[in-house]
Amino acid sequence: MGMVLDVYRCVEQPQRWQGWLDSLCEQTGAHSAVLQLIELQADAVHIVWQAGDTRTSRLQHQRAGRLTGVGNPRVDRRRILRHANRVVSDDDLFERDDPGRQALQQALAQAGLGAFLGHLVAQEGERYIGIALHREAGTGDGFDHSAPACLTALAPHVGQAAGLGQRWQHAQSQARQLQAHLDLLRCAAVVCDEAGAVQWTNRSARQLLQAGSPLGVQAGLLRGAQPAQTAQLRQEIAAAARAAGIADSAPRWLALERDGRSLHIALQGQPADDGPARVLLMITDSRSLVDTPADTWCQLLGVTPAEARLVAALAQGRTLEAHAAQRGVSLGTVRNQLKQVLAKTGTTRQAELVRLALGSAAAQWQAAGG
Repeated sequence: MGMVLDVYRCVEQPQRWQGWLDSLCEQTGAHSAVLQLIELQADAVHIVWQAGDTRTSRLQHQRAGRLTGVGNPRVDRRRILRHANRVVSDDDLFERDDPGRQALQQALAQAGLGAFLGHLVAQEGERYIGIALHREAGTGDGFDHSAPACLTALAPHVGQAAGLGQRWQHAQSQARQLQAHLDLLRCAAVVCDEAGAVQWTNRSARQLLQAGSPLGVQAGLLRGAQPAQTAQLRQEIAAAARAAGIADSAPRWLALERDGRSLHIALQGQPADDGPARVLLMITDSRSLVDTPADTWCQLLGVTPAEARLVAALAQGRTLEAHAAQRGVSLGTVRNQLKQVLAKTGTTRQAELVRLALGSAAAQWQAAGG
């Protein structure tokens, strides 16, 4: 029972497989224990993932070709399909005079490995979890009668735990990738529960929630700069959570100010499968500058580099006069550039051009290292 319980601890901690396989070696008298996720492909058998006991892992670099399936005649599509879901030995997989068997056993003997016992557990699609046990070379006839029984009892649990572990690791990888993507957004994003307890943030939000902002975190809860603002914020969060799942429910809106700095917040509740609703806060900062590189506007608007620098300046709130002074050109030159940009973008006024720039996907992108 202990080994059955321990195998499920490997789901979220794959590093524990090595210790579990050490225990399997002790239980069965094996000298080596290897666990593999095998995928059948059109023209080959692919080893997706592998773990070994401590001894095998230490010497893996010396015997990788023999233990991972590369050139191993046991790892053959025909044999896998024929012998899945049961305990097998080499007597089940090969004819005694099979040259492939003889070559394999000679190679394994050189690595100190003798008799083989294995089990394949079918997974989704054409994937299998394989357990391969080897006795030490020169230790006699092989495994005693208790080893197959042990393997038969443990294999379904190993298959389930390994399958769950692969899905868990895949989900964790996807979550890390999603976090990395959302960290690129200029807009701050915060997910909290109905009480305002922060559960997730992107990079822009982590920067915004630092001291001095109209919005902060205290004891894990979102708070405003003043008690009245905190009360209003919590009220809006709770209302958004109550509206979660209601068809056509509109976002709620809130502005928080502190020392001339203003935050605009949109709040939208979403139902959760595992408990109370969660609330997404999307936050923009009045002090945030749209520092989009000028060459981006060249690509998006089809303007020249000089015209793109003007668009970048206007998106940051600079005047034509300030841009002319910074660039060391006349105001007339800048006005002529503006006329050219308006014509190329199909806009008619400076305000319309700025609205186009601020509404562009480029304006929502966090600058590298920002």
